[in-house]
Amino acid sequence: MGPIKFDKSMQLRKLQHNISKLHLSINKQQQKNHTIQQKTTRQQSSTISLQNDESQIARSLVLSAVTKNNSNNNNHKYNSHLQRIIRTALPMWAASTWQQRRSLLQRLERFLLQHKELQSAPMGMQIAAFITASTTTRPSTKLSYGKQLRALAKKTGTTSTPVLDLVLSGLSVTASSAEIHQATPATKQQIITLMKSLKERQSTSHTRLALALFLAWKTASRWSDIVALKKKNVLEITATQAVIEWGETKTTRRDRFRPTGWTVVEEKKYPALLIELQQQLDLMNDNEPLTTTTTAQLRQLFRSNPATQQLTAHSIKRGALDVLLTAAANKKLDPRLIPLLAKHKDCASQFPATTIRYLANKPNLARMLGTQKATKLL
Repeated sequence: MGPIKFDKSMQLRKLQHNISKLHLSINKQQQKNHTIQQKTTRQQSSTISLQNDESQIARSLVLSAVTKNNSNNNNHKYNSHLQRIIRTALPMWAASTWQQRRSLLQRLERFLLQHKELQSAPMGMQIAAFITASTTTRPSTKLSYGKQLRALAKKTGTTSTPVLDLVLSGLSVTASSAEIHQATPATKQQIITLMKSLKERQSTSHTRLALALFLAWKTASRWSDIVALKKKNVLEITATQAVIEWGETKTTRRDRFRPTGWTVVEEKKYPALLIELQQQLDLMNDNEPLTTTTTAQLRQLFRSNPATQQLTAHSIKRGALDVLLTAAANKKLDPRLIPLLAKHKDCASQFPATTIRYLANKPNLARMLGTQKATKLL
């Protein structure tokens, strides 16, 4: 039997066939991978599209609420739901906050119309350019504008604002080293003088405004808290005390059970004011505000009186807190009562909100918290 002979041409054909099979297998795998990649890309694009669509809806909602103009939503496919969503979202900020941010947003829009090259930039970049454009605005004011506009940007789906964050970091350092401009503190005598001039006009609105000023001073309150005060918020009035449940304030909007939500006004020198307050409340319905005077109108009132021309709405709270600070420095007042009366958040020294939820007798709670020890000094 002779040696086996190999046909080289047959081996070559077999090798070519195997290579072809390998190429075919590789092509099939590549096509499969490409199909998977296309499917993943479509899913990602769909997700991004949905996210972008929701961001646009959120922006439209916030802009509608801020500008009080719902015309942008009239032709939206979700229009039947948007108005209800806007009404539900409105309480997240106080009316004064919406007003401030509406004004800022309108100014930002005017700025972008003048600088069209920024219209396609990210919102954080637009805001950064807007607040740095002015050479006369104080750093503290720019910082405040930037923070408010960043809050708006985040509510409309802008999750990252790196350029704006850098600008705000720089402004926070500059603002902290700059001269601080604050409202001139009011004195008790100035408030009394203004109250007397109001009561001399002998109208219900002026009498109620005088009582509102009295409560603002005695409770060291922001004017917005006083404007929000309704008949139902005055829980009890005695010969020398009035117990107030504030409801929604700047610090209790998201937690109504904070200890800052209750104040006992104690007044022994002018008890007739409490009697007059009761008389006015008797003429009001539960949801009627004690006064509708705005912050701007109050400022005009201050300017109209020579004794109060330099004051603003913030002057009332600053003046009252200065009186309490002096009392605390002279060991006549527990300093922990100052932030409590001022309605400032102070987790370290406040009564637990969880416990307050269980307490039904709110006038007794208010007296237990002890703010009357502070208000009697004002």
